[in-house]
Amino acid sequence: MRTGGAPTSSLDSSSTAQWKYDVFLSFRGIDTRRSFTDHLYAALKQKGIHTFRDNEELERGKYISMELLKAIEESRFAIVIFSKNYAFSTWCLDELAKIVKCIKETGLIILPIFYDVDPCDVRKQMGTFGQVFNEHAERFKENIEKIETWRSALREVANLSGWHLQDRYESEFIQEIVGLILHKLHLKFSVNTNSITKNLVGINFLVDELITSYLHLHGNNVYMIGICGMGGLGKTTLARVVYDMCFNHFECSSFIANVREAYEKNGLLPLQKQLLGQILEERNINIWNVYDGVNMIKNRLRQKKVLLVLDDVNQLDQLENLVGEHDWFGSGSWIVITTRDKHLLVQHGVDHDKIYCPNTLKDQDALKLFCSKAFKKEKPEDGFVDISYSVVNYVKGLPLALIVLGSYLYGRTIDDWKSALKSLKKIPKREIVDILKVSYDGLEDMVKEIFLDIACFFTGEMKYRVMEILENCGFDAAIGISVLMDKSLITIEVGQLQMHDLLQEMGREIIRRESVEPGKRSRLWLCEDLLHVLTNKTATEAIQAIILKSFGEKRVHSYEVSPKALSKMYNLRLLTIDGVRIANGLDYLSNNLRYLDWKGYSSKCLPSSFQPEKLVVLALRWSKIEYLWEGIKYLDKLKFIDLRFSKKLIWTPEFSGCPSLERLYLGYCINLVKIHPSIGKLSRLIVLDLGFCDSLINLPSMSSKMESLEVLNLYGCSKLKEIEFEGILKKKLWESKRLMDFKFSGNVMREICHSLLYSDLSHYSDHGHTTEDCRSLWDHLDQLVQEGRLKQLLHHSNSLGSLTETRSERGNPPRPSLGTINVIFAAPGRTGSHPSRIMSVTRPYPEDDSHESKRAKSSRSLVMGFSDEDKIGTRVMVDQGSAAEIMYPDLFKGLNLRAEDLTPYNSPLVSFEGKTIIPRGQVRLPVQAGAEIVEVDFIVVDAYSPYTAIVARPWLHTLGAVSSTLHQKIKYPSGGKIEEILGDQTMARQCMIAAIRHEPEAESEAQKEKL
Repeated sequence: MRTGGAPTSSLDSSSTAQWKYDVFLSFRGIDTRRSFTDHLYAALKQKGIHTFRDNEELERGKYISMELLKAIEESRFAIVIFSKNYAFSTWCLDELAKIVKCIKETGLIILPIFYDVDPCDVRKQMGTFGQVFNEHAERFKENIEKIETWRSALREVANLSGWHLQDRYESEFIQEIVGLILHKLHLKFSVNTNSITKNLVGINFLVDELITSYLHLHGNNVYMIGICGMGGLGKTTLARVVYDMCFNHFECSSFIANVREAYEKNGLLPLQKQLLGQILEERNINIWNVYDGVNMIKNRLRQKKVLLVLDDVNQLDQLENLVGEHDWFGSGSWIVITTRDKHLLVQHGVDHDKIYCPNTLKDQDALKLFCSKAFKKEKPEDGFVDISYSVVNYVKGLPLALIVLGSYLYGRTIDDWKSALKSLKKIPKREIVDILKVSYDGLEDMVKEIFLDIACFFTGEMKYRVMEILENCGFDAAIGISVLMDKSLITIEVGQLQMHDLLQEMGREIIRRESVEPGKRSRLWLCEDLLHVLTNKTATEAIQAIILKSFGEKRVHSYEVSPKALSKMYNLRLLTIDGVRIANGLDYLSNNLRYLDWKGYSSKCLPSSFQPEKLVVLALRWSKIEYLWEGIKYLDKLKFIDLRFSKKLIWTPEFSGCPSLERLYLGYCINLVKIHPSIGKLSRLIVLDLGFCDSLINLPSMSSKMESLEVLNLYGCSKLKEIEFEGILKKKLWESKRLMDFKFSGNVMREICHSLLYSDLSHYSDHGHTTEDCRSLWDHLDQLVQEGRLKQLLHHSNSLGSLTETRSERGNPPRPSLGTINVIFAAPGRTGSHPSRIMSVTRPYPEDDSHESKRAKSSRSLVMGFSDEDKIGTRVMVDQGSAAEIMYPDLFKGLNLRAEDLTPYNSPLVSFEGKTIIPRGQVRLPVQAGAEIVEVDFIVVDAYSPYTAIVARPWLHTLGAVSSTLHQKIKYPSGGKIEEILGDQTMARQCMIAAIRHEPEAESEAQKEKL
């Protein structure tokens, strides 16, 4: 059995030390030379382990020989065999002292064996070891230091983890020792590792990682492991290297290549015969059906220690009929399975911790592999360095692509390279596509559609958003995405869907192969293809989805197309475009649409023939629409309408045909004058946003049927006069039970109080919204108190203060204006994406939990700390009065963002100092608050600010958050409960001081400009 104690030092496989011997044997000849030690030496030698053993019974003199000292120094391991007479030999003790010294000097690893002696006797020098040391003490009484060195060496080695023979069989004992040595050495038996991996780049790291973490050479279990990953990753190569390095350790072995291909051609029976023939070394295997094959595998191999590799498995019945159960094979067997489908391994019972998913090659290894094919050497030739790095960056470390492209470009000119790389970015090499396409071909039809949508439109997008869109299109998104992850076709990183660039190009190439004519393809994602279809009227019923996220130099909205441009797109289910102008109004939209997002829609209404019964999302922001439709449209599945910033919108449609509507966004529709009364019947409506609809005078009755309403925004509705709340909405409003976010300006609050004038209210409490300046509100609250309908008025400055005090305070004349605050306002623009970063909100501890201290210390600006994966500290102001999120230079540089990460943003901004600023551009980053992740489009500016960024209404709105500068808090829903973020007042004060100090400098610069 293994003995306890401190672990031995670990082996650094990257060490460059040149060892002459793998193992040094230290033993007492008269005890074990011709028995145990000889058997151990033979077993080590048989497995290709270079071992030093003193073969002659030399005359043991006073000094240890230089030959032995040198052999110890040149060995990686020392096996010390403690036996009854070991300590009687001063030579053995000197050897042991030298071995211990080499632990620090050369990194020697010691493995002690206790052969018929008790480890405690060795450790404490008791029994025969105690007796002999009494004799040594008498003999070397003038050299006490030597005695102490020997004692210390015995104690140190005896404390290490080792083996105690006790009553075990020596053969079993020796096999376990040899297995451990093999495992630690990373030499696999008699095969020369370097000769196997000589021309393979980056393979050694993968082999070490696989064998060290997933396989065990000295164990008695049957190990069934999977190597899983996308096509072209090198799974087969890795399995072949492991097989070649290890097969000599097993009684028998078999490598079954291309299982998928062989299975598709001839079925299972030939595969069973091949497996049995290779393992049993028999030419004629007589089995007549798969059932007989299963029985033969079980019966003939259950006592054999086998190494079996099944390469490129893609069906469960292949595993069930070739390697069904662990007990089909003898103890210590390895079953290695390569596949593209992780779920297949799980189905077969392979443990999750036995599934190895290798990564793509690191940049340096990728360049080395590419150069080995493109230049027949390890480095690029002069003049080809930059373009070689471009190729390596294009393929993102995929070995197959590096080999194919390197071989293709070998011997070509630099102009050929440039031309090839340009075309490859549009259409990848067929050899690469065909290999990768194998995974796609094995998907079910629904999952294929989901894969193609992600490849064409959604790579880099947030998973929750994509799932929502796919679900709206009628797909089972959760199952589809799970299958694609198991097939190694997509990954999830910080909440975003990611796909290898070549897999994405493979998906897009599948679409391109549908037809040379873009109008006959199922998906369009390029500006030039869409313009071709619209201007040449080549659209057909084949088109299912159109999403344009980036337009490059050309802008679609610079083109005007025919009203009939979409007339043949009968099967269009998904449409997201920006600003295509339709001359004289649009004639047709597909009734099959599930998701319609048309920014800048130019017609005054939707086509009269448009009856999209399956429509779930309707978004027409910044449109010129005057009304959606006349009369009633029965859109039972419609859940989302967004018409924000549609400045020509006059009235809303009849909503009774939209019973499932959950979110209605009408903010900044400045000419909206009428909300149809049917809105009061929307029992599923959760969000109603009417912010800054400053032409709206009357609001229909908010009936008791609107029981789901949680967010109501009437902020900035300056002309709103009539509001009526009924039943449950009254209760929600005053108790704030479910209506989590309600935003009103002063005159609106007055109307709310008026509508509640005859309610039986017991008290009113200000739930974190500052209302001191709402004079009409306070007059109505006074009236409610005087009529006995409001029994008590709670005020922040005086929690039990009298109404008289409150009224006298309001009677003071208004203070003079101290200056002008410029609120940042910007139009939403096109955004880019930088998915490698995710900013997280930090949660500082409050300085004082009391409301009074918070009010006293508050700077009336809500400032939070953010951090990212590199712990870059940020000072972020939360500005609920702004419509734009801003990033300043310090944060832009701190995140290592570059100009190419930006997309154009041409709308000018007004700084806090009143200056007009032209933004550098815009970048999209995910911002995480607790478990919630929201994508934020930051406008990047070159301007001074004490803050590094500003987050505003879009972030708060998407997060579903309510912010309060008074309480220095942000509250938002997450996981079925309300989470909160506290402002950092220390940081806020620091920013304020920095701004004050900067102000004289700014004034000075302004004076210079005047001069």
